[in-house]
Parts: sequence; C-alpha cells; structure tokens
Amino acid sequence: MAMNPAERWQAVRSLRRDAPRDRFLQMGLLLFVGLCLGSWLFLDVDLRHPITGKSRFAVKPTFLDDAIPFDLRHRDEAGDWRLVWDTGLFWRWLGRTVAETGLDPFDLLPAEERPRSNALADTLALSVLAIVLAALMSLPLILPAAKNVALLEAFLPADRDVSRLERTLRRLAFAATRGLLVVMRSIPEFIWAFVFLIAFGPVALAGILALAIHNGGILGKLDSECVEDMDLRATRALSALGASKNSVALVGIGPRLMPQFLVYFFYRWETCVRETAILGVLAIRSIGFHIDHAFAQFQYDRAIVFILMNSLIVIGGDLVGTAVRRRIRGGGNLAA
Repeated sequence: MAMNPAERWQAVRSLRRDAPRDRFLQMGLLLFVGLCLGSWLFLDVDLRHPITGKSRFAVKPTFLDDAIPFDLRHRDEAGDWRLVWDTGLFWRWLGRTVAETGLDPFDLLPAEERPRSNALADTLALSVLAIVLAALMSLPLILPAAKNVALLEAFLPADRDVSRLERTLRRLAFAATRGLLVVMRSIPEFIWAFVFLIAFGPVALAGILALAIHNGGILGKLDSECVEDMDLRATRALSALGASKNSVALVGIGPRLMPQFLVYFFYRWETCVRETAILGVLAIRSIGFHIDHAFAQFQYDRAIVFILMNSLIVIGGDLVGTAVRRRIRGGGNLAA
C-alpha cells in the first residue's frame, strides 16, 4: 500500500534514528574538520592575495607579456608587448626552441649551437635506469619485510621446532627491514638528490640513485604487503611435503607475487618519469634543466614549450604504464 508524504517522512526519520552509528567514524570526521580549520588558521591563508594588491601588477608585465613567443612580439604605443601572428615565424621559433633540447630532426640549429645530448632521451633513460635499480633494491627486501614470511608463518608445518632464539632474531630482522624501507621512502627524492649531488656533482648518477632509493622503498613496502595478504595454504602444503624455505618462496610465493610486482613497477616508473624532469631543476640532465634555465632568464615563452614537452613525456609514460598494467591484470596469473 502506498504511503502518503507524511508517512514516508516518518519512516525515513525512523530509519535514520534507528540506524547504527560508528562513534569512531564520527569522532574521526570531527577531528578531520578540526584539523582542516586549525591548519587554515595556523597558516593564515589569504585568498585575496593572488588577485589583489601588488601581485596582480607583478604577474601581468612579466609572465603574460614574456609568454608571447619572442619572434612574434611587438611593442605598442603604451610600451606593452603585443602578439603579431605570423605562422611561418611561429613554426621557426618553435622549431628552434625544441631543438635546444637536442630534438632537431630538421637541422634548424647550426652545428656549433646544437646540444651534446637529447634532453628527452636523457629523461627517459634516467627514469628507466632508476626504476630498474629500484626494483633490484626492493627484491631482496620484500620477503624479509613480509610478516608472515619473516616470522615463519608461511613455513609452520616444516618448522614447528624453531627455537625461541631464532624467532627473536627473525623478529629483529623483520623490524630492521621494515625500518630500512621506511627510511628509504620517507626521505624525498629531492633530499637524496642533494646528498648525491654533493657527493658526485651534477651527473646522471645522482638522479638515478635518488629516484632508485626512494622508489625502492615504496616498491618494497607495497609488495611486502601483497605477500602478507596471500593465502598461505599453498606454501604450507609445500612446506609439509618437505620443500625448503627457498623452494617455497620461489615456487609458492614468487609466481603469485609477480603480476602485482609488475603493476607497481610500471606505476612507479610513471612517477620516475615525472620526477626525473623535476630533478632537472637541480642541474641533473633532463628536460627540467631547460625549464629551470628558461625561467631563470625570464624567457617564459621557451619555458612554456619545455613544460609542454615534459607533459608529453609524462603522458606517454602514463599511457605505456596503463597499457601494461591493463594487460597484466587482464592476463591473470603470469605463472600459468
């Protein structure tokens, strides 16, 4: 029987009144709102500043005027730069600007002005080396950082008589491995890069090590959690049949972990592509170096081109990583 509006409203109020309430969720929501308000007041954020006062007059004559391509600029009677469009001049300017990164298929720059390396290729090469090194760093740390493996839960049938001393040592090793992964991933790439720049100078190795250590810690953490979430019945069965710990890890855990490991690998590679460009600000050879150099010379027109080139690299890396992850997830267990 259909209810009238008053009865429906009463039913809704009754359901709302009788619905179970999670005190922890309610307190967490209140705490979150309080933290947001407190942070806003503590930082004294003023939304009027970007659109009022001196900032408005500082942005217009510098960025907006200088963002006009140099070859297409013309000063008007008021002294402001204006855009005078010429398709031929624009393409020549764009070609010369892109050629400054080393990508010069049309030989627009004379031989003496050509850079010795290609910034786009350097960015991709540095990110590839960084993520491969990160994976190699994380591999020996994954199982020791997984609690069910480190504390022998995956090998219980074959290891019932493990001594208390060995269990204590394993707990210490587990805590040390987890602590190492925390240190690796908690220090940002920029900090690692500063350290290695002091040690090695502005060379590619500094960026590779900075990205590899940080992302190695992240890969180790994520993959160890995947191992902890695994169903251990298969590993325990292998252990009950007399298989050694190494065999159980290689046969019972490795093939099941590999698909997820590759998913995280390509996800972090996308991040490495982005961070490689950013590390160019520290004079590490990449497209970011050209971005920083253009901003330092107030050549915002060139900086915009370099930023767009960097965006294309990142988009390309995202597309490749997404395609590979989709293929891995759609292919099921790679060990089959």
